[in-house]
Amino acid sequence: MSLLERIEELQKKPEAHRRRILIITMAVMIPVILGAWLVTLDLPSTQDKEKKVEIQAPFALVFESFSETYSVFKGKLSNLKSITN
Repeated sequence: MSLLERIEELQKKPEAHRRRILIITMAVMIPVILGAWLVTLDLPSTQDKEKKVEIQAPFALVFESFSETYSVFKGKLSNLKSITN
């Protein structure tokens, strides 16, 4: 029996029976999905805290680089303004 045939048979059943099947199916599937989600959830550990410190350093370097670039650009722009005035 194919899936479509099972669905057609289910559609022919009384509404109370279909609701019961729906509730049973949900009662089984929700814990399965929730369990899979919890298993794949990345919980923090002490090793992760050390990794975060390492990851933050490159972002600090990028921020520092942008700050230096901005200050150089601002300095050149002020020099250009003083030359044109």
